[in-house]
Amino acid sequence: MRKLNKVWLIVVLGLLVAAPPVGAASVEMAPTVKAAFDKMVASADSSLASRMTLTYQDLATLQTQNEEWDRNNGAIHADNSERLSQFSKEMKQLDAEKRQKLELEYKQTREKYEPLFNSYSALNKQIVVAKFFKSKEVNAALRAQAEAMKIPVQLAREDIKAKLDAWNAAKQSTADTVKRVRQTLAETKPLQDQIKAKKKSVTSLNGRFSEAWKGFSPAVKKADASAAMNALTEAVSISRQRNDLKESIYALEVNIKDILQRAKRQLD
Repeated sequence: MRKLNKVWLIVVLGLLVAAPPVGAASVEMAPTVKAAFDKMVASADSSLASRMTLTYQDLATLQTQNEEWDRNNGAIHADNSERLSQFSKEMKQLDAEKRQKLELEYKQTREKYEPLFNSYSALNKQIVVAKFFKSKEVNAALRAQAEAMKIPVQLAREDIKAKLDAWNAAKQSTADTVKRVRQTLAETKPLQDQIKAKKKSVTSLNGRFSEAWKGFSPAVKKADASAAMNALTEAVSISRQRNDLKESIYALEVNIKDILQRAKRQLD
């Protein structure tokens, strides 16, 4: 149980900690760079000009997709974090009213029979004392009273035990449900680890993208079509990898969402 609680804490912290930004540099060209690019494309041979134009269009499309994945991943991550933050509260409140009612019934029942138990205990003490006086009549009368009280006392004890058993059963049922829910939520831990690793890869790709894109504008200004094409090609390749990673992150977040929904059904 202690290990499960530790895993539960890790799960909570893993989802609630804000994800680091994984955005990318903009590929929108400054007006002067755009003018130089258009001029370079116009002076290039038709094959290269077509490739450069299509490659830049691909890059712009990939950039748009990248921004969409950022929005989608941010939204679903926030939703999952909000869902998870509710579980601690909901687990504490699980059947709380029922358990409190059963606890009250047990305590009230025990208090109700307290005078009966006190009378029965006092009567048995009187029987012990009566033995020293060697009075058969008194002793017989006391024993008769004690005998008459045995059944009510036994029924009272059974009533109290039934109330206690019901209360304990409710507490155990709640504990079992909470344990199952925590076990289910623990299934998100390896998914969170995968997301964390993929985000590190995205951050690395962002750095590579920035380096590749830095070479594009100088190449365009120098009218170096070959260098500009190489920069575009590398930027497109990196962008595809990055978008694939972000798509896989979204899929993992969806899996986490499914797990949270299953855990929620276990609570309901």
